[in-house]
Amino acid sequence: MPLIQTQDKSAAIQLPANYEKPINAVAPEQVNAALKKYIDYTKRAIIKAGDFEKAARFFVGSGSKN
Repeated sequence: MPLIQTQDKSAAIQLPANYEKPINAVAPEQVNAALKKYIDYTKRAIIKAGDFEKAARFFVGSGSKN
């Protein structure tokens, strides 16, 4: 079974072997329409937590701009 986990491997989710088929069946336009319908971005909250110095060291040289 595929495995999704956090960067530090502290949490993992087991997914069924066929989870990709229904995901791939959805067009990007359908996803965007659902987001616009159900998500109000004016009411969002961004929460950052953790060791930001460690995270910065992780991204150095990875090509990421985060």
